[in-house]
Amino acid sequence: MRHLNRIHIGIAAAVVAYLVAPLVSAGGVPGGPQISPADALQKLQVGNARYVCGKSDHPNQDAARRQEAFTGGQHPFAAVLTCSDSRVPVELIFDQGIGDVFAIRVAGNITDKHQTGSIEYAVEHLGVPLVVVMGHRACGAVAATCSKADVHGNVASIVRSIGPAVERVQKRQPDLKGDALVAEAIKENVFETIATLLSTSQPLNEMVKAGKIKVVGAVYDIEQATVSWLGVHPQESTILAAGVKSIGDHSGATDSNSGAKEQAQTGAVPGDGGAAAAGGSNPASAHGEAAKGHNQTGSESPTKVAGETATRDKKTPPPPPPSAKPKTAPQPAKPSGGHP
Repeated sequence: MRHLNRIHIGIAAAVVAYLVAPLVSAGGVPGGPQISPADALQKLQVGNARYVCGKSDHPNQDAARRQEAFTGGQHPFAAVLTCSDSRVPVELIFDQGIGDVFAIRVAGNITDKHQTGSIEYAVEHLGVPLVVVMGHRACGAVAATCSKADVHGNVASIVRSIGPAVERVQKRQPDLKGDALVAEAIKENVFETIATLLSTSQPLNEMVKAGKIKVVGAVYDIEQATVSWLGVHPQESTILAAGVKSIGDHSGATDSNSGAKEQAQTGAVPGDGGAAAAGGSNPASAHGEAAKGHNQTGSESPTKVAGETATRDKKTPPPPPPSAKPKTAPQPAKPSGGHP
Protein backbone atom coordinates (compact mmCIF):
# COMPACT_ATOMS: atom_id res chain seq x y z
CA MET A 1 0.00 0.00 0.00
CA ARG A 2 2.81 2.40 0.91
CA HIS A 3 4.54 1.45 -2.33
CA LEU A 4 1.43 2.44 -4.31
CA ASN A 5 1.20 5.72 -2.43
CA ARG A 6 4.79 6.58 -3.33
CA ILE A 7 4.01 5.84 -6.98
CA HIS A 8 0.95 8.05 -6.88
CA ILE A 9 2.92 10.84 -5.24
CA GLY A 10 5.63 10.52 -7.88
CA ILE A 11 3.10 10.68 -10.71
CA ALA A 12 1.41 13.70 -9.15
CA ALA A 13 4.75 15.49 -8.80
CA ALA A 14 5.58 14.77 -12.43
CA VAL A 15 2.22 16.14 -13.57
CA VAL A 16 2.68 19.30 -11.49
CA ALA A 17 6.19 19.79 -12.87
CA TYR A 18 4.87 19.36 -16.40
CA LEU A 19 2.10 21.88 -15.83
CA VAL A 20 4.32 24.43 -14.09
CA ALA A 21 7.27 24.18 -16.50
CA PRO A 22 5.57 26.18 -19.29
CA LEU A 23 5.13 29.05 -16.85
CA VAL A 24 8.89 29.62 -16.75
CA SER A 25 10.66 31.00 -19.82
CA ALA A 26 13.86 29.72 -21.37
CA GLY A 27 15.62 32.56 -19.52
CA GLY A 28 14.15 31.50 -16.18
CA VAL A 29 11.47 34.22 -15.98
CA PRO A 30 8.05 33.02 -14.78
CA GLY A 31 5.41 33.57 -17.44
CA GLY A 32 7.98 34.38 -20.12
CA PRO A 33 7.92 33.04 -23.68
CA GLN A 34 8.62 29.32 -24.02
CA ILE A 35 11.16 29.54 -26.80
CA SER A 36 14.94 29.30 -27.13
CA PRO A 37 17.10 32.02 -28.71
CA ALA A 38 17.59 29.85 -31.81
CA ASP A 39 13.86 29.19 -32.18
CA ALA A 40 13.07 32.87 -31.67
CA LEU A 41 15.51 33.77 -34.43
CA GLN A 42 13.99 31.20 -36.75
CA LYS A 43 10.53 32.57 -36.04
CA LEU A 44 11.65 36.04 -37.14
CA GLN A 45 13.35 34.63 -40.25
CA VAL A 46 10.28 32.68 -41.31
CA GLY A 47 8.04 35.67 -40.70
CA ASN A 48 10.26 37.89 -42.86
CA ALA A 49 10.20 35.28 -45.63
CA ARG A 50 6.39 35.45 -45.63
CA TYR A 51 6.52 39.25 -45.75
CA VAL A 52 8.98 39.29 -48.67
CA CYS A 53 6.76 36.90 -50.67
CA GLY A 54 3.65 38.95 -49.98
CA LYS A 55 2.08 36.08 -48.00
CA SER A 56 1.98 37.52 -44.49
CA ASP A 57 -0.26 35.75 -41.99
CA HIS A 58 -0.86 38.91 -39.91
CA PRO A 59 -1.03 36.86 -36.70
CA ASN A 60 -2.21 38.10 -33.31
CA GLN A 61 -3.77 41.31 -34.59
CA ASP A 62 -7.47 40.87 -33.78
CA ALA A 63 -9.66 41.98 -30.88
CA ALA A 64 -9.18 38.68 -29.05
CA ARG A 65 -5.40 39.18 -29.05
CA ARG A 66 -5.76 42.72 -27.74
CA GLN A 67 -7.89 41.45 -24.87
CA GLU A 68 -5.49 38.59 -24.16
CA ALA A 69 -2.52 40.96 -24.05
CA PHE A 70 -4.42 43.35 -21.80
CA THR A 71 -5.54 40.80 -19.24
CA GLY A 72 -2.59 38.42 -19.41
CA GLY A 73 0.24 40.90 -19.94
CA GLN A 74 2.88 40.94 -22.63
CA HIS A 75 5.12 37.98 -23.45
CA PRO A 76 7.28 38.98 -26.44
CA PHE A 77 9.73 36.40 -27.78
CA ALA A 78 12.23 38.91 -29.23
CA ALA A 79 13.48 42.43 -28.57
CA VAL A 80 14.44 44.48 -31.62
CA LEU A 81 16.50 47.67 -31.38
CA THR A 82 16.24 49.43 -34.72
CA CYS A 83 16.04 52.82 -36.42
CA SER A 84 13.15 55.27 -36.10
CA ASP A 85 12.93 55.46 -39.90
CA SER A 86 9.25 55.19 -40.90
CA ARG A 87 10.20 52.69 -43.62
CA VAL A 88 11.23 50.13 -41.00
CA PRO A 89 7.95 48.78 -39.51
CA VAL A 90 9.21 46.05 -37.21
CA GLU A 91 6.05 43.94 -36.76
CA LEU A 92 5.26 44.04 -40.49
CA ILE A 93 8.82 43.11 -41.51
CA PHE A 94 8.72 39.97 -39.35
CA ASP A 95 4.98 39.31 -39.80
CA GLN A 96 4.25 39.40 -36.10
CA GLY A 97 1.40 40.82 -34.05
CA ILE A 98 0.44 42.41 -30.76
CA GLY A 99 2.71 41.42 -27.90
CA ASP A 100 5.14 39.40 -30.07
CA VAL A 101 8.06 41.83 -30.40
CA PHE A 102 9.46 44.27 -27.86
CA ALA A 103 10.58 47.12 -30.15
CA ILE A 104 12.98 49.94 -29.27
CA ARG A 105 13.41 52.54 -32.00
CA VAL A 106 15.89 55.41 -32.20
CA ALA A 107 17.52 57.18 -35.14
CA GLY A 108 20.64 55.32 -36.21
CA ASN A 109 19.80 52.29 -33.99
CA ILE A 110 22.29 53.57 -31.41
CA THR A 111 22.07 52.99 -27.67
CA ASP A 112 22.55 54.81 -24.41
CA LYS A 113 21.17 54.26 -20.92
CA HIS A 114 17.55 54.56 -22.03
CA GLN A 115 17.72 52.01 -24.84
CA THR A 116 19.97 49.68 -22.86
CA GLY A 117 17.66 49.86 -19.87
CA SER A 118 14.68 49.02 -22.08
CA ILE A 119 16.42 45.90 -23.33
CA GLU A 120 17.41 44.91 -19.80
CA TYR A 121 13.73 45.12 -18.86
CA ALA A 122 12.81 42.89 -21.81
CA VAL A 123 15.26 40.12 -20.96
CA GLU A 124 15.09 40.30 -17.15
CA HIS A 125 11.39 40.92 -16.54
CA LEU A 126 9.70 39.66 -19.70
CA GLY A 127 11.99 36.69 -20.33
CA VAL A 128 12.90 37.64 -23.90
CA PRO A 129 15.57 35.18 -25.16
CA LEU A 130 16.66 37.04 -28.31
CA VAL A 131 17.90 40.62 -28.85
CA VAL A 132 18.27 41.90 -32.41
CA VAL A 133 20.09 45.12 -33.31
CA MET A 134 18.90 45.97 -36.80
CA GLY A 135 20.23 48.68 -39.08
CA HIS A 136 18.79 49.35 -42.51
CA ARG A 137 19.84 50.20 -46.02
CA ALA A 138 19.97 53.91 -46.89
CA CYS A 139 20.07 55.00 -43.26
CA GLY A 140 20.06 58.80 -43.21
CA ALA A 141 21.81 59.04 -39.86
CA VAL A 142 24.74 56.93 -41.05
CA ALA A 143 24.86 58.72 -44.41
CA ALA A 144 25.00 62.09 -42.66
CA THR A 145 27.90 60.86 -40.52
CA CYS A 146 29.80 59.54 -43.54
CA SER A 147 29.39 62.80 -45.48
CA LYS A 148 30.17 64.96 -42.44
CA ALA A 149 26.88 66.78 -42.97
CA ASP A 150 26.27 70.01 -41.11
CA VAL A 151 23.78 68.96 -38.45
CA HIS A 152 22.32 71.06 -35.67
CA GLY A 153 20.78 70.71 -32.25
CA ASN A 154 20.49 67.29 -30.67
CA VAL A 155 20.90 65.55 -34.03
CA ALA A 156 24.62 66.19 -33.60
CA SER A 157 24.69 63.76 -30.65
CA ILE A 158 23.36 60.99 -32.90
CA VAL A 159 26.08 61.65 -35.47
CA ARG A 160 28.74 61.65 -32.74
CA SER A 161 27.56 58.22 -31.57
CA ILE A 162 27.81 56.78 -35.09
CA GLY A 163 31.18 58.45 -35.74
CA PRO A 164 33.45 55.72 -34.30
CA ALA A 165 31.90 53.05 -36.56
CA VAL A 166 32.38 55.19 -39.66
CA GLU A 167 35.98 55.97 -38.75
CA ARG A 168 36.83 52.32 -38.27
CA VAL A 169 35.47 51.48 -41.73
CA GLN A 170 37.43 54.36 -43.28
CA LYS A 171 40.59 53.22 -41.54
CA ARG A 172 40.06 49.63 -42.65
CA GLN A 173 39.00 50.46 -46.22
CA PRO A 174 40.24 53.97 -47.05
CA ASP A 175 39.17 53.72 -50.71
CA LEU A 176 35.46 53.36 -49.93
CA LYS A 177 33.35 56.35 -50.88
CA GLY A 178 29.71 57.25 -51.28
CA ASP A 179 27.11 54.47 -51.10
CA ALA A 180 29.77 51.79 -50.62
CA LEU A 181 31.08 53.54 -47.51
CA VAL A 182 27.56 54.02 -46.14
CA ALA A 183 26.71 50.34 -46.68
CA GLU A 184 29.75 49.14 -44.73
CA ALA A 185 29.28 51.77 -42.04
CA ILE A 186 25.67 50.61 -41.51
CA LYS A 187 26.90 47.12 -40.66
CA GLU A 188 29.75 48.40 -38.51
CA ASN A 189 27.32 50.63 -36.63
CA VAL A 190 25.19 47.59 -35.80
CA PHE A 191 28.23 45.91 -34.27
CA GLU A 192 29.10 49.15 -32.45
CA THR A 193 25.71 49.10 -30.75
CA ILE A 194 26.00 45.41 -29.87
CA ALA A 195 29.43 46.01 -28.33
CA THR A 196 28.05 48.92 -26.32
CA LEU A 197 25.19 46.78 -24.99
CA LEU A 198 27.47 43.95 -23.92
CA SER A 199 30.17 46.17 -22.44
CA THR A 200 27.90 48.52 -20.48
CA SER A 201 25.12 46.24 -19.22
CA GLN A 202 25.84 43.75 -16.46
CA PRO A 203 22.57 41.81 -16.99
CA LEU A 204 23.10 41.46 -20.74
CA ASN A 205 26.75 40.57 -20.34
CA GLU A 206 26.01 37.86 -17.77
CA MET A 207 22.98 36.41 -19.57
CA VAL A 208 24.88 36.09 -22.84
CA LYS A 209 27.76 34.41 -21.01
CA ALA A 210 25.29 31.96 -19.44
CA GLY A 211 23.68 31.19 -22.78
CA LYS A 212 20.28 32.43 -21.60
CA ILE A 213 19.98 35.03 -24.34
CA LYS A 214 21.56 35.81 -27.69
CA VAL A 215 22.33 39.24 -29.16
CA VAL A 216 22.61 39.31 -32.96
CA GLY A 217 22.86 41.91 -35.69
CA ALA A 218 20.86 42.39 -38.86
CA VAL A 219 20.36 44.85 -41.73
CA TYR A 220 16.98 45.45 -43.36
CA ASP A 221 16.71 46.31 -47.06
CA ILE A 222 13.96 48.92 -47.32
CA GLU A 223 13.61 48.27 -51.07
CA GLN A 224 13.62 44.46 -51.20
CA ALA A 225 12.10 43.91 -47.72
CA THR A 226 14.73 41.27 -46.93
CA VAL A 227 16.69 41.02 -43.70
CA SER A 228 20.38 40.10 -43.86
CA TRP A 229 21.51 38.44 -40.64
CA LEU A 230 24.97 39.36 -39.36
CA GLY A 231 25.07 36.99 -36.39
CA VAL A 232 26.75 37.75 -33.08
CA HIS A 233 29.55 40.29 -32.76
CA PRO A 234 32.78 38.81 -34.23
CA GLN A 235 34.62 39.82 -31.06
CA GLU A 236 31.85 38.80 -28.65
CA SER A 237 34.03 36.63 -26.42
CA THR A 238 36.63 39.41 -26.07
CA ILE A 239 33.98 42.00 -25.22
CA LEU A 240 32.34 39.75 -22.63
CA ALA A 241 35.67 38.92 -21.02
CA ALA A 242 36.63 42.60 -20.76
CA GLY A 243 33.87 43.18 -18.24
CA VAL A 244 31.32 45.95 -17.84
CA LYS A 245 31.86 49.67 -17.56
CA SER A 246 29.43 52.59 -17.41
CA ILE A 247 28.03 53.96 -20.64
CA GLY A 248 29.74 57.27 -19.91
CA ASP A 249 33.10 55.46 -19.96
CA HIS A 250 32.42 53.65 -23.23
CA SER A 251 34.76 55.22 -25.76
CA GLY A 252 34.37 53.05 -28.83
CA ALA A 253 33.62 49.40 -29.36
CA THR A 254 36.02 46.73 -30.49
CA ASP A 255 36.55 46.75 -34.26
CA SER A 256 34.32 44.03 -35.66
CA ASN A 257 37.07 42.86 -38.03
CA SER A 258 40.46 43.82 -36.70
CA GLY A 259 40.02 45.21 -33.19
CA ALA A 260 42.03 42.53 -31.42
CA LYS A 261 44.92 42.89 -33.87
CA GLU A 262 44.93 46.68 -33.52
CA GLN A 263 44.93 46.41 -29.75
CA ALA A 264 47.90 44.03 -29.79
CA GLN A 265 49.91 46.32 -32.09
CA THR A 266 49.22 49.64 -30.40
CA GLY A 267 48.44 48.67 -26.83
CA ALA A 268 45.34 50.89 -26.95
CA VAL A 269 41.70 49.92 -26.81
CA PRO A 270 40.43 49.79 -30.42
CA GLY A 271 38.06 52.58 -31.25
CA ASP A 272 39.40 55.10 -28.74
CA GLY A 273 40.91 57.28 -31.44
CA GLY A 274 37.77 57.19 -33.55
CA ALA A 275 35.55 58.04 -30.64
CA ALA A 276 37.71 60.96 -29.60
CA ALA A 277 37.94 62.30 -33.11
CA ALA A 278 34.22 62.15 -33.71
CA GLY A 279 33.05 63.15 -30.26
CA GLY A 280 31.71 59.58 -29.92
CA SER A 281 30.68 58.31 -26.57
CA ASN A 282 33.59 59.91 -24.75
CA PRO A 283 31.93 62.42 -22.41
CA ALA A 284 34.91 64.76 -22.36
CA SER A 285 35.10 64.83 -26.15
CA ALA A 286 31.36 65.24 -26.54
CA HIS A 287 31.37 68.08 -24.04
CA GLY A 288 34.22 69.73 -25.90
CA GLU A 289 32.42 69.51 -29.21
CA ALA A 290 29.23 70.87 -27.70
CA ALA A 291 31.11 73.79 -26.20
CA LYS A 292 32.83 74.46 -29.50
CA GLY A 293 29.51 74.45 -31.37
CA HIS A 294 28.00 76.74 -28.75
CA ASN A 295 30.80 79.28 -29.14
CA GLN A 296 30.47 79.25 -32.93
CA THR A 297 26.88 80.45 -32.65
CA GLY A 298 28.00 83.76 -31.24
CA SER A 299 27.59 83.02 -27.54
CA GLU A 300 30.56 83.81 -25.36
CA SER A 301 32.51 81.12 -23.59
CA PRO A 302 32.04 81.37 -19.79
CA THR A 303 35.80 81.04 -19.32
CA LYS A 304 36.48 83.81 -21.79
CA VAL A 305 33.94 86.15 -20.25
CA ALA A 306 35.28 85.52 -16.74
CA GLY A 307 38.84 86.15 -17.89
CA GLU A 308 37.98 89.43 -19.55
CA THR A 309 36.06 90.58 -16.49
CA ALA A 310 39.00 89.80 -14.22
CA THR A 311 41.36 91.68 -16.55
CA ARG A 312 39.11 94.72 -16.61
CA ASP A 313 38.88 94.67 -12.80
CA LYS A 314 42.67 94.71 -12.45
CA LYS A 315 43.15 97.82 -14.62
CA THR A 316 44.14 101.01 -12.73
CA PRO A 317 41.70 103.91 -12.99
CA PRO A 318 42.72 106.73 -15.35
CA PRO A 319 44.51 109.76 -13.73
CA PRO A 320 42.39 112.84 -12.97
CA PRO A 321 42.46 115.68 -15.49
CA PRO A 322 45.17 118.37 -14.90
CA SER A 323 42.65 121.01 -13.87
CA ALA A 324 41.23 118.91 -11.07
CA LYS A 325 42.49 119.74 -7.61
CA PRO A 326 43.25 116.88 -5.25
CA LYS A 327 40.82 116.60 -2.43
CA THR A 328 42.16 117.29 1.09
CA ALA A 329 41.36 115.01 3.93
CA PRO A 330 38.70 116.45 6.29
CA GLN A 331 40.08 117.93 9.55
CA PRO A 332 38.78 116.54 12.84
CA ALA A 333 36.33 118.84 14.65
CA LYS A 334 37.50 120.53 17.86
CA PRO A 335 35.76 119.32 21.00
CA SER A 336 33.40 121.76 22.70
CA GLY A 337 34.39 123.45 25.99
CA GLY A 338 37.68 124.92 24.79
CA HIS A 339 39.76 122.03 26.10
CA PRO A 340 42.49 120.72 23.83
